[in-house]
Formats: sequence, C-alpha cells, structure tokens
Amino acid sequence: MTRKEIKHLTSAGKYPHDLSRGIGRLDSSWLMYRNSNLKHGPTSFCAMLAQPNNRMQREARAADVGRSAGRETEMKQGYSGSAVRLVGDHVEKVTSDRAFSEDMDRQTALIELSRRTAVLPRIAKVDGATILMEFIGGNEGLTELNAQQVGASLRLLHDLNGFTHPCLTGVDWLVLLANTNLAKANCSTRVAPELAQHFQNDALIHSEPTGFIETNDGRIVFIDIEVIGRGSRYQDLGFIEYSTRLSESPGVLASFMKGYLSSPIELNRWRMRQMAGLIAIAYSRFADTEKRRALGLELMEEAEQHLGGDALQRASR
Repeated sequence: MTRKEIKHLTSAGKYPHDLSRGIGRLDSSWLMYRNSNLKHGPTSFCAMLAQPNNRMQREARAADVGRSAGRETEMKQGYSGSAVRLVGDHVEKVTSDRAFSEDMDRQTALIELSRRTAVLPRIAKVDGATILMEFIGGNEGLTELNAQQVGASLRLLHDLNGFTHPCLTGVDWLVLLANTNLAKANCSTRVAPELAQHFQNDALIHSEPTGFIETNDGRIVFIDIEVIGRGSRYQDLGFIEYSTRLSESPGVLASFMKGYLSSPIELNRWRMRQMAGLIAIAYSRFADTEKRRALGLELMEEAEQHLGGDALQRASR
C-alpha cells in the first residue's frame, strides 16, 4: 500500500490504521518516524518492514540526535494518515479524526485520563486537531514474549472509570463498514445490524489494541488514542484474535489471554470469535481483501453455530 493510498483511506478520519500485519517485533524508532534528513524516497509500509535492522538503527540514532538537539523531526505512524512530528521530547500529532478535533469536552477528558494511568502517553495539551504528548521510546509489535503483559495492560485500560465518551469506531461502525465491503465484493451475505445489541458497552476500549509501545523497562503504552472510549471489551479482544488468526500466531493469543484473565472475569469466547470475524470483514477494505473477508465469514459462521441467531443474513436482490 502506497502513502497515497494510505492518505486516501484515512483522509476523512473514518478509517483507522491497521497494524495487525506488522504483528512481529519491530524497532518503533523506525516504524514510527522517518527523519527528514534521510533520503529514503517514497516507501510503502510493507517495504519499511522489510528493511534490515542496521538501517532501522541508523534511523533511530538520527532521530535521537535530532531530539537531543531540539530539532523538529518528521514522523510516520503505521497506516495513520495523521501528520506526526517529534518536537524536542514530545510528539506533536495533527489528527485526521474530525470528531475528536471538534469536541473540546472529549479532549479535556482525554488529557485528564492520560495523566492518571501509565498505559497511555501523557498528553500535555490539545489545540483543535493538534495533540502534544510525551514521546514513548521502545519497541512496537505484539509477540508471544510480550503478549501476556499486553493482555494485563489492556485489562487495566478496560477497567478504568471516569471517561464517559463513547468509542468513535465502535460495533455499529464495524457493522456498517463490513456490509459496505461485502456489497462491494458482490457477496450476498450481510451482517445483521442487530448484532451490535449483543455487545454491551462495558469497558474503556482502544479499538485497535495492537497499537502500543513496549518500553525498555517492559511497560506497555497504547498509542493512537484519540478514538478510545466506552465500548464492548469484546471489540478489543476480538481485534487481538483477528490479528493473531491473520498472522497464524495461536501462541500469541494464548499468552495474551493469560495476561488479560490474570484478574478473573467471565467471557464468552464465541462472542469474541464472532467479533473477530466481524472485524476481519470490516478491515478487508484495507489490504488482503479476499483473505480477510474469507477469514471473517468463517469465524462468524463458526461462532453462529454455537451461539445461534442470525448474525449473518442473505441480502435481498
């Protein structure tokens, strides 16, 4: 996917980036920013993943020098269409999400939330679409080695209280996007809008919890947090299952769930699988279209056999 394509998908602030294809461990200094002084030329996200480690390390050192010297350094975050740059020891992000940039109450609440939890970057200020937050150094990528800690950290986020704003990309949004993709593929199946009723807003969710930094001391800090809000914990859990199914990493999912369930809670794993299927269909818009759509339908059909109901319906001609 080229930068032009990425910008097209995210310019409206409707379609969030998707890091699931980069599930392996990466040096976030390379993944997160491109130093403006290095002459890389146009490079796709997948090509970035293929670069040798020594180049990643050179990029990291270049940005570290820029940060220590107080220079401004251009940054690029995965599939995000937002403008991001490093300013001293802070990250300045101009978000493409209009719903966030036009809601001052939400901005104020997010600033307060960021200052009372260690699993989010501390936000210094928000001015419209511009967010100034602390720089988090470390590694990005969900692996079997860090999955348990990620699960435990996501559970901490889910259990936070006081932030009452809804997630901007919740279950209704997923159903709409999934059905748009199915129609575009001339598929006769549709996801029933009533499916959303089975996923209650019971947690503070991220919606794409593979977006995080693992710091050098082992902490997990979630990034790209403008859309977080009240939603169904199954959306985050389903996203992890979707990501690990797509990458064929069952051990990662097992380790993640061990961390998430370190504090007991009753979960319906078939609802989680149903959500994973919904997300796979919804995200088939971005890449690997046929593979993701087929995976999503398979997971939803499998879940429906155990849950009953008619989450998948035949579209009328």
